[in-house]
Amino acid sequence: MLDTGLLVGAGTDAPRVSSHNPWQSLSWLVTGQTVGGFQLYPPGNHVDRETALAMHTTSGAAISGESDLKGTISAGRYADLAILSADYFAVEDEDISRIESLLTIVGGKIAYAVADYEGLARPLPPILPDWSPVLHYGGYHQCPSGVRQAQRIAQAAAESCDHLSWRQNQGEVPPSYRAVDSSVHGCW
Repeated sequence: MLDTGLLVGAGTDAPRVSSHNPWQSLSWLVTGQTVGGFQLYPPGNHVDRETALAMHTTSGAAISGESDLKGTISAGRYADLAILSADYFAVEDEDISRIESLLTIVGGKIAYAVADYEGLARPLPPILPDWSPVLHYGGYHQCPSGVRQAQRIAQAAAESCDHLSWRQNQGEVPPSYRAVDSSVHGCW
């Protein structure tokens, strides 16, 4: 489509990605790999990082008819931006999907803040509607079985072979680390 001169936008609702994480979507456009690492598209169907980012920003704004409001960080446009955990243009291809927002600003207001920016975001609004079971009973994290389930999922993700290797390469985990339960991931 790009080769024919069509304006092509991208977002986080693509059926091949199925994630609200824009970095997963950008990774897919650049590498042609699914979330599971399967090479779905050959290199001739990948786009470079600049094109992928433009598809998410300027092209998306143009397609929706909002180029005068969003798509670039410029005077008179929405102040929507993020401070990232890594440089999108410098990380290895396989690390694009691991980028995270440390500070997210939407409409000129801090909407999300972690790490060095912790505490800068306004408190979350109250849970609505007021009859919501989450308001009265809490989410799955409030019950013991939900906590165990969340902990096991987090542990399995943190101990997956690829993620563990990546964390070791980043110096976050010593090379001698061994998982509590190797049956979860089969790395050893």
